[in-house]
Amino acid sequence: PARGIGKLPLRRALAKRVSSQSGVKRGFTVPMDEWLRGPLRPRFEEEVLGRDSLAGLALDRAALRRRFERHLARKGNHGWELWLLLGLALWQ
Repeated sequence: PARGIGKLPLRRALAKRVSSQSGVKRGFTVPMDEWLRGPLRPRFEEEVLGRDSLAGLALDRAALRRRFERHLARKGNHGWELWLLLGLALWQ
């Protein structure tokens, strides 16, 4: 695409069908904490808690299990850090 045009053609095309456009960007959050308590829980337990090492580094499985249990019990929200470990395990 040519520099400087950006979304202008799309906005012009939509202007015929959409009465106004908001300049406010809206994001969304990924419910990683809930996914790890729900559908990703067995995957995390298998892929992360079932290992002795990750990326060549030894895991303290007992400490990691305690952290995961705190997350499951909602005593802390560790969703993103646990997700990073799961992602690394799946990548490896």
